[in-house]
Amino acid sequence: MKIRDSFAILTDNQTEYSMPNGIEIVADDGKTLFSLSVDLDGTLEVSSGGGVVKHDTRLLDSGLMVMPRASNVVRIRRALWSQ
Repeated sequence: MKIRDSFAILTDNQTEYSMPNGIEIVADDGKTLFSLSVDLDGTLEVSSGGGVVKHDTRLLDSGLMVMPRASNVVRIRRALWSQ
């Protein structure tokens, strides 16, 4: 399995990289914002990595909100943390 920068089409950079078993998107505070993995059958698993994180000056809860946008698109976000 390989990954490519999502802006590769705009920059004409078609460089592909071997994808490890999973990748983590890191928040501004260095904690995991999202953890992504793809199973052999093509299933994408997304988790928050657990715990509250600080990203773009906001504290975000560990729970994920999944919002269908179209039959082939979902939006996944972390809610704002509240005490």
